[in-house]
Amino acid sequence: MYPRCHAVSITTTTGGDGTGYTPVEHGRVLSVQFASTTLGTTGSIAYTNETTSEAIFTKAPATTKLIYYPRPTIVNSTGGAIKPSTGSASPDYFYLSDHRLKIVVTNCGTGTAKTVDFRVTVG
Repeated sequence: MYPRCHAVSITTTTGGDGTGYTPVEHGRVLSVQFASTTLGTTGSIAYTNETTSEAIFTKAPATTKLIYYPRPTIVNSTGGAIKPSTGSASPDYFYLSDHRLKIVVTNCGTGTAKTVDFRVTVG
């Protein structure tokens, strides 16, 4: 399976909120990127699996154009979090299986609608 990058453009309401979706996908969520500079200093972003409502990544305030590589918390058989040792990567990913990734922006400032761009890589 080859990685695919989806561009998602969201136009907010004059209240500063908006929602966008990737196409239906199959695979691991490799990265999420806030690719605009129009959110302002108060905006927040939440990425979730549209079908399962699984929280994938949240950033508030979202003022920088960074790429994030979200990984789930890994737990042991008793429900305690397992933290990887320094320098090692978390061995698991969030998965989409016939689902869309939902992106919700909130509190982006009021008064005028804004267009906000995102990139999501799945593979």
